[in-house]
Amino acid sequence: MFNFGVMKSNFPIISIIIIAYNEEKRIKKAIKSAMRQSMKEIEIIVVDDGSTDRTVERAMSLAGFDKRVRVVQHRENRGMVSARVTGIEAAVGEYVTFLDADDTLCDRAVEEMHKVVREHDVDVVQMGCYVEMKHLPKRFRYFIPSSRLDKDVYDVDDAREVLYSGKALNNVWSKLYRRKLLLTVGLRRSGNNYGEDIMFNHQVFSHGATLATTDYLGYNYRMADAGLSRLNRWRDVMTAHVEMLDVMTDGNESLRRAYADRIAQDMISSIALRLLNPFNNRRLIRQFITTELYGIIWNNRVLPLLGDNRKAFITRDVDLIFNEGKRFLRQHYLGCSLSYLMTII
Repeated sequence: MFNFGVMKSNFPIISIIIIAYNEEKRIKKAIKSAMRQSMKEIEIIVVDDGSTDRTVERAMSLAGFDKRVRVVQHRENRGMVSARVTGIEAAVGEYVTFLDADDTLCDRAVEEMHKVVREHDVDVVQMGCYVEMKHLPKRFRYFIPSSRLDKDVYDVDDAREVLYSGKALNNVWSKLYRRKLLLTVGLRRSGNNYGEDIMFNHQVFSHGATLATTDYLGYNYRMADAGLSRLNRWRDVMTAHVEMLDVMTDGNESLRRAYADRIAQDMISSIALRLLNPFNNRRLIRQFITTELYGIIWNNRVLPLLGDNRKAFITRDVDLIFNEGKRFLRQHYLGCSLSYLMTII
């Protein structure tokens, strides 16, 4: 492992960790968004996980320009968990936040999360985020904490249920973590490539983490492909959730119910978000849910928690998704598409 760059003499308060693998086209944009943060007491650690392209070279060019930027390089690809551990161990900030190499931070993201830390002294902060979709010129609001959560601060007991129920995002990005807690957790792989973020947060909150939120929309998540070509990945995503149901809930029936319900509802909503574009319709949504998800959700491990009326539940969700989809199309896709057409006419 190689470590390039010089750490600033006055210790940073927050470390921004960027995990990169063959992201030569987008890594500079991610780093520059971190460099533009309004809060200056930061460091930026780029962990290159064995890239074979020019990712390291392009990150190094910015490290030479800004001493807050450091590049840590793995000799070979080790995977997301190993890369995150490397970043956490290399960091010196009291708190860390993670940025995917193809995403960006809004200018006040770190500052707004740090305000919450100073006010509530919590272990984890969740902020809001935007989604950017391919071929659409405008981003849209994807997650605003107050729209799902009934309070701003959650203690140890409530934080896990909020996470497992899907009211808070399971993603590692868009959060701020107390680094000392992460060092004591002993992060481990989930066994499923699509379950790494879920397992990461499970381990953190199982160690007694407290949670607070801010409605500041500070993260730009880039959804590379929102169309049908992305759908085959969702079988793996759903499999990851079902496989981890027992592991994450630790025999707690209340958490188990919350997480099982999240599998059936929140994930279907997320899938719908990717399906609802001007080229898809109700038939495609129904076809995908009934052919791809039916056999995964309604198995003997999840079904007893949800009830026996499978057909009614699926019909209800499809109708809900379609009705919400019409509103979603009107507010986001249609508006964005018209704006884009105006620019090319």
